[in-house]
Amino acid sequence: MPSTTDSSTVGWANATSMAVIRRAARDIGMREKPPGSNRTPLGEAFGWNGVAWCQIAQSIWFKEAGYTPNVDYPWTAACAAAVSWFKRKGRFGRTPKVGAMIFYGPGGGTHVELVVEVHPTYVVTIGGNTSGSLNGAYYAGDGVYKKSVSRSSSRIYGYGYPFKATGSADDSSSVVIGEDDMPKYISLGGLKSQELAADKWTTIWWDKEYSDKHKQHGDGNYPTIMSGPAYFMSTVGITIEDVPKGTEGQLRLIEVNPKKDMKVSKTYPIQEFTTTSGRHFETYGPIGSVSKGMRLRAQVVLFGRTGKLTGRTVKIFYWDK
Repeated sequence: MPSTTDSSTVGWANATSMAVIRRAARDIGMREKPPGSNRTPLGEAFGWNGVAWCQIAQSIWFKEAGYTPNVDYPWTAACAAAVSWFKRKGRFGRTPKVGAMIFYGPGGGTHVELVVEVHPTYVVTIGGNTSGSLNGAYYAGDGVYKKSVSRSSSRIYGYGYPFKATGSADDSSSVVIGEDDMPKYISLGGLKSQELAADKWTTIWWDKEYSDKHKQHGDGNYPTIMSGPAYFMSTVGITIEDVPKGTEGQLRLIEVNPKKDMKVSKTYPIQEFTTTSGRHFETYGPIGSVSKGMRLRAQVVLFGRTGKLTGRTVKIFYWDK
């Protein structure tokens, strides 16, 4: 179990929930092309493109994760129709669960997202046809985003529980699963600043261990976060200083091969950002897997400008493959 000083998570994913979470996470960063067109690869896969697509995203993600359409979950493009399906099946309620669909607006017909984490005061979601903030255009947005939502938000109508999702429709607790499904936990930080060169990926080093019971991170100042084989859910936070407002940059996780001089063997979805002041904070939450023998690291790049990395944290929940 993770330390309560490092995380307040009360909901965990089981194997089937992790399958749809991993599938949804692959699309984080997807944008409509052309912008504002509602046209995406998800709409193309569903067979109806150029229309509101938040529920379409759910339909595709669950199907490609191995769920059976209209048996385990509703195959539909309409949020209201999905809510009706869950209610008819006795699978709708007010308790957030990992792997559930979260519905917004009157009757739940405005918008839908996938719950990937449950905490005492908020949930973390992945959704399509949204924007990066619930306080912004939380529906009719331009892409797929991961974000946090207050559990007390008046926009939340309720939750639909697919038949393979964690928990049962009528339990009032949070997610309850077997001990074997409980994740291991890593929490690292960085106290020493790092110089960031312009137009070059800089690997982030971690010199502070808050939690690493299973010794994934090397002792001292070391760039590897963890080694495979494992599935993981992560939250990376960085602080950049000495950089002009409006500077563009990117943040990513990478998998490197220690047998090939740490050559990059895999890159995870890239998060783009634009600095808002001379001291910029950025968070990033990829979900994925690390292959056997490979190592997980984080990198950041600034375009056209130099800067300084003055703070960083990473928190990882992981399951051995």
